[in-house]
Amino acid sequence: MARKDERGVMIPAPVQFNNPASASLPRYDDEHRGPAVTDSYELSHCRIDLAERSEGWPTPANLPSRMVDFAQSVPEDQRANWLRRQANIEEAERHIANAMQSGELPIWVAPIGEPERLVAPGAFVEVDHATVVSGVYRPRNDRGWLYGRPLFVKRDDWAIFAARIDAAKKPMRKYGKSQSRSHDGDERQWLRISKAVCILQRILRTRLAGQEPAPWIDPPADPFDAECENATHRHRRTARTSLTMRRALLAGDLTAHLVKDGRSHPLPGWAWENASAAENAFYFDRLPLDPLLDHNLGEFSDWRCFVSHNELKKWLARPEIAEIGDLPTLPEPFDHKVQPVQLSYREPPNRPYVELTQAVTWIAFAISLSRDEFDCIESFGFGPAAKGHWQEALGDAMTRLAAIASDGTIGFRGRYLTNVAIDQNTVLTELIDPVRLEDFAQFDNVRDGLRYGAGLTWSRENNTIERALQGRRDAFVSVRVNRAELLTAFPPKTASLTTKGIATDAPETPAHQVGVACELSVSSKLNEAAPKLRKGRAKGTGYQQADAPLLEKMREAIAKNPALNATSAAKLVANEAVGASFEAKVDRLSRAFRAGRNRR
Repeated sequence: MARKDERGVMIPAPVQFNNPASASLPRYDDEHRGPAVTDSYELSHCRIDLAERSEGWPTPANLPSRMVDFAQSVPEDQRANWLRRQANIEEAERHIANAMQSGELPIWVAPIGEPERLVAPGAFVEVDHATVVSGVYRPRNDRGWLYGRPLFVKRDDWAIFAARIDAAKKPMRKYGKSQSRSHDGDERQWLRISKAVCILQRILRTRLAGQEPAPWIDPPADPFDAECENATHRHRRTARTSLTMRRALLAGDLTAHLVKDGRSHPLPGWAWENASAAENAFYFDRLPLDPLLDHNLGEFSDWRCFVSHNELKKWLARPEIAEIGDLPTLPEPFDHKVQPVQLSYREPPNRPYVELTQAVTWIAFAISLSRDEFDCIESFGFGPAAKGHWQEALGDAMTRLAAIASDGTIGFRGRYLTNVAIDQNTVLTELIDPVRLEDFAQFDNVRDGLRYGAGLTWSRENNTIERALQGRRDAFVSVRVNRAELLTAFPPKTASLTTKGIATDAPETPAHQVGVACELSVSSKLNEAAPKLRKGRAKGTGYQQADAPLLEKMREAIAKNPALNATSAAKLVANEAVGASFEAKVDRLSRAFRAGRNRR
């Protein structure tokens, strides 16, 4: 248990090489590092104290991609907590570094043989991780008089600074009652949903001791050792936990809330229909919502998911939560009758030039999607991305758009980068010569740009290795398309046409009126299906066919190197997979491999 002084600041353990006779005394004089500043804390101790306080902070909104990527190697039941702690520690260090350079946190030194003195904020050329952690000024690019000196913070200054940062990171204590729903303002009323899932997993592990948690998941084709079997069993427990939590949320037995700054808003049951979005919430406390639904929850998009402590406690006490019931089949949402209708038609925004993503999705689906909206539906399988052959429709739309625009019919503008690694803000926007579209006709949704080639950048035939072999690193980014000319070439629907379903689902809509890829074979297949399809992604569609050869490669890699697990094997082939982000592809491939879909 950490000791704290009279100000509530944590006291680190004495350094091992200290003189045992003086280790318990106040460190006004350290024989190893020179004199100290009176009534102060070492900067390294301040960092430890703020890191300790950050244990109670929520997960930051934007996690670095490198951190999320590394988190894939952390066990699933510990991943969310690890991400929260690591991100908050880094944020605590940034607060200290910024405060040192701004003067908000006064820094003192005590040179040997000289009186202690206050350091001017401008004396810190840079404050890096090594300086904050060690408490000694040791930047890479500064060898002035301050280099190598221990840094100190007056105790009163630190107590004020740490209390302010801690209060700002815990807004629920600062604010009073909720504006969206009245509650007592006590932070302990709410529990992050990721933490609730961990608690549920521990309870199910106890109640299902000796039982198979997920009998519907087949074992691996050739488990090579006990570690593989244990990993498979952990995956089954995780699957059972996730489905049990979703079953409760869909049935209304448990209600999740979006909470921020002392305000809360209940989440509808239908919001948990999408499995990928639910998994994101169970790991990172954020539930992505379908951007094509008129759910009026847009203002809460950056709020985190919580459950009520009392409600969770009562639900966990029920004996039936451990019953398998109809799993893995989930019930229909209890509020499905009031579920918003999904948007099926939207023209590009009314401005002279629109994003390339908005133009391509308009042609492919008759729904103009912004880059952020497209990234959401592609990552979690909302809207058109929940249907089969949607990537073929998108690639065909890009091909048709480039073919028509290459003769100057549709105006394009964008920023040309000789290397995609260049900061695009250093390049000016200019008109794109139509003839360039004969070569640069490959849609890059990440940069809203055009790459050398045709189709989609994330298609298997357009992978990064092949582009590197071609020697093409140039691209057009932030591409915009002339809206008026786009709608002339691909006219909108007439008002009399139906608005249910996307354009490829509407048999009565002529292709020349919609301007979408209705001539694809998928259109006729969908039109022949008279019965109404169930909601969600149909079995056998989506990424399963595209992932099948990659899962086989993963199986072969693990057979050759038993030290690999599903996640590490997925990272080896993720660049060949379809999808928007590397992390999403690794997660999808590893889950599919554990589920046994690599079997022939």
